[in-house]
Amino acid sequence: LCGSVWDFGGSVWDFGGSLWGFGGSLWGFGGSLWGLGGSVWGFGGSVVVFGGSVWGFGGSVVVFGGSVWGFGGSLWGFGGSLWGFGGSLWGFGGSLWGLGGSVWGFGGSVVVFGGSVWGFGGSVVVFGGSVWGFGGSVVVFGGSVWGFGGSVVVFGGSVWGFGGSVVVFGGSVWGFGGSVVVFGGSVWGFGGSVVVFGGSVWGSGGSVVVFGGSVWGFGGSVVVFGGSVWGFGGSVVVFGGSVWGFGGSVVVFGGSVWGFGGSVVVFGGSVWGFGGSVVVFGGSVWGFGGSVVVFGGSVWGFGGSVVVFGGSVWGSGGSVVVFGGSVWGSGGSVVVFGGSVWGFGGSVVVFGGSVWGFGGSVVVFGGSVWGFGGSVVVFGGVVLCLGRIPSFIRGSLLRLGPGLFEVGSEPFYHLFDGQALMHKFDFSNGQVTYFRRFIKTDAYVRAITENRVVITEFGTCAYPDPCKNIFSSNTAVCILCRFFSYFKGVEVTDNCLVNVFPIGEDFYAVTETNYITKVNPDTLETLKKVDMCKYVSINGITAHPHIERDGTVYNIGNCMGKGASLAYNIIRIPPKQKDKSDPIEKSKVVVQFPSAERFKPSYVHSFGMTENYFVFIETPVKINLLKFLSAWAIRGTNYMDCFESDEQKGTWIHIARKDPGEYIDHKFRTSAMGLFHHINCYEDSGFIVFDLCTWKGFEFVYNYLWLANLRQNWEEVKKQAMIAPQPEVRRFVVPLDPYREEQGKNLISLPYTTATATMREDGTIWLEPEVLFSGPRQALEFPQINYKMNNGRNYTYAYALGLNHFIPDRASICKLNVRTKETWVWQEPDSYPSEPLFVQNPDGVDEDDGVLLTIVVCPGAQRPTYCLILNAKDLSEIARAEVDIMSPVTFHGMYKA
Repeated sequence: LCGSVWDFGGSVWDFGGSLWGFGGSLWGFGGSLWGLGGSVWGFGGSVVVFGGSVWGFGGSVVVFGGSVWGFGGSLWGFGGSLWGFGGSLWGFGGSLWGLGGSVWGFGGSVVVFGGSVWGFGGSVVVFGGSVWGFGGSVVVFGGSVWGFGGSVVVFGGSVWGFGGSVVVFGGSVWGFGGSVVVFGGSVWGFGGSVVVFGGSVWGSGGSVVVFGGSVWGFGGSVVVFGGSVWGFGGSVVVFGGSVWGFGGSVVVFGGSVWGFGGSVVVFGGSVWGFGGSVVVFGGSVWGFGGSVVVFGGSVWGFGGSVVVFGGSVWGSGGSVVVFGGSVWGSGGSVVVFGGSVWGFGGSVVVFGGSVWGFGGSVVVFGGSVWGFGGSVVVFGGVVLCLGRIPSFIRGSLLRLGPGLFEVGSEPFYHLFDGQALMHKFDFSNGQVTYFRRFIKTDAYVRAITENRVVITEFGTCAYPDPCKNIFSSNTAVCILCRFFSYFKGVEVTDNCLVNVFPIGEDFYAVTETNYITKVNPDTLETLKKVDMCKYVSINGITAHPHIERDGTVYNIGNCMGKGASLAYNIIRIPPKQKDKSDPIEKSKVVVQFPSAERFKPSYVHSFGMTENYFVFIETPVKINLLKFLSAWAIRGTNYMDCFESDEQKGTWIHIARKDPGEYIDHKFRTSAMGLFHHINCYEDSGFIVFDLCTWKGFEFVYNYLWLANLRQNWEEVKKQAMIAPQPEVRRFVVPLDPYREEQGKNLISLPYTTATATMREDGTIWLEPEVLFSGPRQALEFPQINYKMNNGRNYTYAYALGLNHFIPDRASICKLNVRTKETWVWQEPDSYPSEPLFVQNPDGVDEDDGVLLTIVVCPGAQRPTYCLILNAKDLSEIARAEVDIMSPVTFHGMYKA
């Protein structure tokens, strides 16, 4: 499954395929399936879709544009996808409707909008195409219809119907011994009902419906879609116009409706209904003694159920549902899709908004939920809490990682190529909810739209279009495409799958290019793409900024420096502005570090910062920019193709003052090593101490993270780990005054470390580290500290993900005392945790007074994903919140209080 799945008192099945919704999620309540964005196949249950999605209420199916819905029936897809109303499908009472495609229905009713339909033993409806229906009713919207022994309806075309009813939407209709409906044209109907959509209708002794025109109906029901309707002793429906109906039901789609003693429905307009049900799609509704539904407008319903899709709802003594608006419901259930909900004595569901529910269950799809005396479910899975959530955990755990590893038939090849998927665990009053959503980057949207890899990723080349192969039928054109692409420049990915952090009052998902993506941390909605190159001289930034206590953000990236040589800039983004302006627009370069090589910058994943200094480690893992640009232009390449390493280069350590920004021109060197993550840096008695998660040697560890390698037999993966660079936690110390001792003597006088620094004849200061942690193929990576208290300051504890080298075999959560080298470990069989995030107890005193939050994946378990809460002092388990869906790996994230 590429998304989320949950069920409420029922089951969810995948029949030989995958279930997607809302960027890859699916929900089921009572055996039904829910999906927001994608395709859904549901068998033996109901399916409903809203906006590229599916949801089900008691066996019903609904679609709103790229979606599916149905009331009182089920939905099936026979060997393909179902489209209707612009790529959507819907059915009422067990029927299927499709706009664009083909439908075969046997023993039931069928509706198709664009395509062909064959239906036997049931009714058939087609919107654009041809229809043959035998032993049932036939409806066609654009095309020709033949129906025998049933009713016939046509929307644009010709219809012949015998022994049943006939309806035509644009065309001519002949109907005998049944009802006749016409949507644009003329209708003759005898001994049955008459409906017209644009035209004139005369119907006697039956029901009358008009979609654009005038209708007079007596002794039956009357429906009008655009026009005026008078109906007595039957039901009245109007789609655009006014309706008066007495002693029956009234429905209006655009207009006003007055209905007494029956049900009232309005799709765009106002409705007053007494003693029956009321439904409004765009407008206002007042319903008493029955049910009320509104799709765009306001609804007041008492003694029945209330549903609103865009508007406000007040419902008492029944159920309330709102899709965009506000809802007040008492003595029943309440559901809101965008708005606020107050529900008492029943269940409450909200899709975007806030919910207060007492004595029932609460479900929220983007928003906040308060549920008492029942369970809480949020957009992604049923959360089962074991243990007691600490009272000070009231916020959101936000995590980022890859979530989509192929597009159509085209795979992504590297672990860092998967499209960005954002996860959120919400904590409130001891309750936990889970939500996740794909970030709608250009890389993701274009890949999904074009069904191919459009923008080159870290280890995957874009599949060019139209010149996928230089040896295609038009070779000359393809060569020119390649050549001129050099002058157009490289299209850089914005696939922000690495981390998320705040800037001012906003939150941004990031990767390691110049693009960052603004997201809504509550709904995980993608808001906008930001190009940092527009504000500062930088080619890209890391996913690991440093944030000061006032909200000031610092980051680093390579740039073009003096003399057309590459360099590295530290940038500063100010905290939130009093005038509410965007802090990014006031970004500036603070200081610049030189590059050891003119056209080969080092790969930079993070940097260090003390209270007064910046620390930058320039490793021997280089990016060959000339190779990158030339190869990209002529033959196509990816980022991984352009990395190279040279052990002879060694490692350079650069130091700069923070304020004012000033580069300190001392030549600090050490042996070749790989580096991704700094643990912490601090100043002490004229020295800078910095602790790093390093990899011995010069080989690039990312070379071992190709998906083809990771998907091998597990024993083969372990063999690769045996020969790969080995991990080690190291402490280095830099003297701010390197001339304090004679050449060749140790310049470090701190009593608690064995790290050394010595001046050499050529003026370089050679650093040797103290090893804080080292085990055979045991890596401590993705390190965290009590950042709020200790970042840039002397500290004691680090927390990290324990790995068997670069693979999660025997994965664990570790705590390291950097003073004594004592360690603590949490570990469970077949469990794979992620980076632990420290959350401080506001009433705590000690550095480790708090908890660790991590997402753990347990393949094959009944609930394969859970958020684990550990006591930061001894790594004992406090609680876990289990979700019944699998979560892909996550890299980094943050806790938002």
